Amino acid sequence: MSEIWNLVLKEFGRIKSDRKGLIMLFLFPLITIIIFGFSSGGGYEIAYTVGIINQDTGIHGTNMVQAFFQSPTTMTVIKNYTTTTPTEFQQAYKEAYDLLRFDEIEMLFIIPENFSQAVDNGSNPIVIVYLDGSGLISFNDPYLALTEPFMQFKLIEGNWSGTVLIFPYMEYDVPSDWNQILNYMAGTMIPLIILATSMNVTSLSVVTEMPLPRLLLTRANRRDIILSKYIGYTLIMTVQVLVVFFTAIAFGLYILGSPLDVLITLLLTGLCGVSLGLFVSTFCTTEAQANQLFIGIFIFLTLFGGSFIPISDMPPAFGIIANALPFAHILPLFQNITLRGFGLEFVPHVLPLLIFCGILLLLALIIFRFRKMEV
Repeated sequence: MSEIWNLVLKEFGRIKSDRKGLIMLFLFPLITIIIFGFSSGGGYEIAYTVGIINQDTGIHGTNMVQAFFQSPTTMTVIKNYTTTTPTEFQQAYKEAYDLLRFDEIEMLFIIPENFSQAVDNGSNPIVIVYLDGSGLISFNDPYLALTEPFMQFKLIEGNWSGTVLIFPYMEYDVPSDWNQILNYMAGTMIPLIILATSMNVTSLSVVTEMPLPRLLLTRANRRDIILSKYIGYTLIMTVQVLVVFFTAIAFGLYILGSPLDVLITLLLTGLCGVSLGLFVSTFCTTEAQANQLFIGIFIFLTLFGGSFIPISDMPPAFGIIANALPFAHILPLFQNITLRGFGLEFVPHVLPLLIFCGILLLLALIIFRFRKMEV
């Protein structure tokens, strides 16, 4: 045990001399959190900039336009057109479509000329909505956002018959007086940063250590060398996680559940990064190989993490692969604790992460055991 501890102390000395690695490990996460912390805005809103073309000459069409102006939570009217002839409509449509094309509005709302007639007849009136699909907006958000002007229209009309009350306010969202941008980005941003930095620094722990072949001639066996590196980088990662965690708390990280559970989740994230980095470092023989493999693995982990493509939408074989990787468990675990108030879900998420770390550590020990080095 004393031999491992001496190797751990030696590892601390080597890590301390690697100033670039320490800067990446601590400064990069802090800068990222500070940027998001100072760029926070107001409360979360499903807000759309909208252009309106009203072809209807009756009072109901006017009331619908008024309803949009009285719905500032979800709608901001940029341009309003009233047309009475086909020529006027074509001109208004061209101008409004250009606004949509050049990203000055996100929604074009058209009230047809028979809108008032349909309302008076008691039939279902039809409206036409054009949405800008080039942005990263949820497909369901526009329908939720439109409930507010539709409710305002019903209020103006004084007719609530056949109305389903749907209010565009979220459950399990971040309260409006908290740091919004930081909190909605934190579930993906903080785990990604911790895993990437800890993995990157650890991935160079073996391949860049020049005296390593000579060290193998001493009493220290190969298992002790790997375990000492694992312990050393885990302790450094723990300090990094504590710094990141308390910095995020200082900038307004909203946690509905237990802060301790969030901290444990971030420590598990860093442990996955250390395990991956040590595996990469024992597998590769040069620093260039380690850097290339790190980039490839990190991209692979990110793509299969569920942030870009939902795991439920993946083919079954890819879904199995994704569920065996850390981000498929880290991201939902973090969000369930912070936004939904869940505890640590041991069997669904914590246990797979521990198994993942254990397998990688075992692979690193096996690879390093049979690795040939020249003194």
